[in-house]
Amino acid sequence: GRRAAGAGVQGSAGAMASADDGSGGGGTDVDATALRHELASLTTAVHVVNRLAVSLDLDEAMDSVRNSALELLNCEVVTLFLVFEARKELRAMSAEDNAVIRVKFGEGIAGTVYASGKLMNVADAYQHPLFNPEIDRRTGFRTRSMLCCAIHDTSGRTVAVLQALNKRDGLKFGGADESLLALVGTHLGNVLTKARLHEQAQRARDRLAALFHYFKVLSKARDLGHVLVTVSDSITHVLCAEHCFVFVTDSPQQELWMQCEVPNQGEYLSVRVKVGEGIVGRAALPGAAPANVADYSTEASPDP
Repeated sequence: GRRAAGAGVQGSAGAMASADDGSGGGGTDVDATALRHELASLTTAVHVVNRLAVSLDLDEAMDSVRNSALELLNCEVVTLFLVFEARKELRAMSAEDNAVIRVKFGEGIAGTVYASGKLMNVADAYQHPLFNPEIDRRTGFRTRSMLCCAIHDTSGRTVAVLQALNKRDGLKFGGADESLLALVGTHLGNVLTKARLHEQAQRARDRLAALFHYFKVLSKARDLGHVLVTVSDSITHVLCAEHCFVFVTDSPQQELWMQCEVPNQGEYLSVRVKVGEGIVGRAALPGAAPANVADYSTEASPDP
């Protein structure tokens, strides 16, 4: 697929070169210079695509895409946002301080580009109403210009949003940069899609192996305490969670009960929640569906 894409780009470049040769005396020096610049850009695009590393490791694939975009667009920084449909947000790693950047769909420049699917070329970031300067303030980086576009795979699904920051040599991103991104964007998207699918498959295999292991451990559990610890450990592992708390039903009191160790104190904290109260209590009601809370701070009736 990579060779075919390269051949297609070279064919387009050859067609432009033929048009230049056959223009006779009617063309101007400006037209010839513009064609030479465009031909040079297309040649760079071919080389970038041909060198694009196809890795099944997601971090390596993202590095490959970022490095390719840096070379292609001749800019200072490239930020790559991955799409997380379940949370309706984009996530990226800041190049300056390695902090996770989260952007809701439809918010800011990246979120708007994702929602609309349209490329956005911003000549002066601080004059744009959608630009959020908070990351610049935190890192000390100064964003001047920005080219932001959605990255699609071959099915047309948006798999990422790419932000190129600060064209070098004091220049602004132009139409040629936009065309280059449109030309190689699907190649970049396919690299990310393959790596992400591989990561998801690996995660699923790991979860199945973990479940099998914990089912074997549960079958040998000696008492309720052992069962609760095993269940907590298994769910923490399988769901990639930071913590897991297991509540036991106290039917006579119509309560849920849980005991957990207080960190660094060697003591245990006992917690009781009325059935029907808070997130945990409502989950204990007959026929209740699982509660998946994306943002606990916005929950209308959290646990007491």
